[in-house]
Amino acid sequence: ALIQQNAVPLTDFIQANSPEDEPFLCMAGVREYHDNPAHSGDPWLLHRGSGEGCLAFILDKIIKYGIIPIEQLQIQLPPAIVGMVVSPQAIQE
Repeated sequence: ALIQQNAVPLTDFIQANSPEDEPFLCMAGVREYHDNPAHSGDPWLLHRGSGEGCLAFILDKIIKYGIIPIEQLQIQLPPAIVGMVVSPQAIQE
C-alpha cells in the first residue's frame, strides 16, 4: 500500500464520495475504506494479519500524515503599518 511507502499525498488521505457524504480515512484497515466501492477488490481479510486495521496503526498514520505536516507548516505574515491620515485643515488651532 502507498501509505506504507510514505508516498500518500495528504489530499488523498481523507476522502468522501460526494460533498454530502461524510469524509473517511482512505487507508487499508479502516472499515470505510473497504466498504467503499472504489476498493471492492481490496478485502479487509487481506490486511487482517498485517495489523493495518489496529488502533495503534491508524493513530500512527493520523499523526504521521495529519499532525506532523501541520507542525512543519510555516506561515509568514508581513507586518503592515496602518496609520491614520488627517488633513491639516481638520486640525483646530
